[in-house]
Amino acid sequence: MEGADEPRKLTASDGSASGPAWSPDSATVAFFATPPLILHREQDHRCPIEQGEQRYTALHLRGIPTRFVRFPDETHGMSRNGKPAHRLQRLDEIINWYDRFLRSDREQAGTA
Repeated sequence: MEGADEPRKLTASDGSASGPAWSPDSATVAFFATPPLILHREQDHRCPIEQGEQRYTALHLRGIPTRFVRFPDETHGMSRNGKPAHRLQRLDEIINWYDRFLRSDREQAGTA
């Protein structure tokens, strides 16, 4: 049994324990309510890609709808000076993610 001061344990889909619930900001991952879209560039030296992978894994294991998109050979400034195809893909990913969740919310509220 876990005490208040003990770390939460994550469980893999096969039922095996995968260790403590940790990510670069594990304290905030537990409070996510909005499904996050994680867009990460492989050559982003300001935000190491491992951080995005860890956040994605922690959210996914908690059952929070999450998408992780990796852009190879791109840096932190991709949205301004990246390869045109990647810049378009990034925008498409954002639009599709918003459309998926915002349209769903509007339809449920009867305002679509």
